[in-house]
Amino acid sequence: VCGTAIEAPMRIIYQVEVIKDSRPIQEPQYENDEYYAVTAFATTLDEAAKKATGYMID
Repeated sequence: VCGTAIEAPMRIIYQVEVIKDSRPIQEPQYENDEYYAVTAFATTLDEAAKKATGYMID
C-alpha cells in the first residue's frame, strides 16, 4: 500500500469506460496494460489504506 499522492494543478486527458452489469465500485480505479490501481479517501491515512487494500482484494 502506497500512502503518497500527487496533488497539483494540471490538465489531463483520460478515457472513462462504463461497464454495464458489472460489480459497483466505491471509488475510482485505474487500469492500463501494465498497472491496476485503486484509490481510497478517508479521514485518516490508516482508514484509507484499509479501504484501498480491501478494494484490491475484491
